[in-house]
Amino acid sequence: MPDSNVLDTQREWAAGELEDARSWIGQVRGFLSRASDEAEQKVRHCLRSRDRLAEIRRVMREHPWAVEPEQLEQISRSMREFFDTTMALFESVQELTDQLRGAGRPIEGAELLPQAAAEMRSQRDQFLAAWPVAGQARPPLNREMVQKAREQIGRGEYRNVKDLIDELRGGGVQLPD
Repeated sequence: MPDSNVLDTQREWAAGELEDARSWIGQVRGFLSRASDEAEQKVRHCLRSRDRLAEIRRVMREHPWAVEPEQLEQISRSMREFFDTTMALFESVQELTDQLRGAGRPIEGAELLPQAAAEMRSQRDQFLAAWPVAGQARPPLNREMVQKAREQIGRGEYRNVKDLIDELRGGGVQLPD
């Protein structure tokens, strides 16, 4: 039969190991909680980035003359950097949310990331296909016409396309939807 001192020593050792294990489990839980909170913030950031980009593209379509020709290359570089950075963020956040889901910590909104990333890739491809690039042949810009148009818009002397279409439809002109 083992000596009681040996048994006491083993019990003390086991109690210490158990306490260490409990502490480690608490630390892991704390880490997972912090990682989950951070992942949720990053998921929201990714989804907002997708929405912001859609808004930027909408404004640029509706107000194409808001950009000076000299600014095209700078905007192109900035947008490419934005796309590259955002797509890298999407990938890393997706990896993190997959790991957390595997650890039993699903992240709210993570299920939207694959579709949002696909939308971002599509928007990137559309942007790159349509955006003028330095050295690419472009029709000459009539700066005088642009200046006149800006002055007229500033004075409120313009009509938007929707109003013109509505007016044409009201006058009996058949237009496709």
